[in-house]
Amino acid sequence: MQKEAWILLILWSAALIVLFRYFRKSNKRLAQMVFLCSQSIAWVYEFIQIKLHLVKFPYREFPFATDLSFSLHYMIFPTIGMLFILHYPQGTNKLRVMVHFLVFGLIIPTYSVVVERTTSLVEYLHWNWLLGFCSSLMMLVILRIVACWFQKGMVTERE
Repeated sequence: MQKEAWILLILWSAALIVLFRYFRKSNKRLAQMVFLCSQSIAWVYEFIQIKLHLVKFPYREFPFATDLSFSLHYMIFPTIGMLFILHYPQGTNKLRVMVHFLVFGLIIPTYSVVVERTTSLVEYLHWNWLLGFCSSLMMLVILRIVACWFQKGMVTERE
């Protein structure tokens, strides 16, 4: 088995463990919505990157079906997005919210750069860490707006 396949297997295992660990009955609807919304946002983001020739994914899970990386933007980013929303600091000061955005905004491009430098899962053509950081912050802001909009109409179960 190639190094990339092992890395993907480890990442999928870790993502599934995190998903099942934080997937509680009390936040089931929100977690599902955030995960699906993150996948949608990530698909558009990755599609634009591919079409503008900013990145390339030499090693893909479905090489004949798509040029996109399935794991990175359909499992890893949605898991991070779900954790971002489920652990969002509600009713706290703006500094803590900014730190929350910065920490989660740093995770995605840092992971991507490490993967790009050590494997053939991602290859940057006209992309860098700073662009990744800015786009990650943008995606997290969009995800937060959608999650707030969704929660306004959500009816919580009575215990």
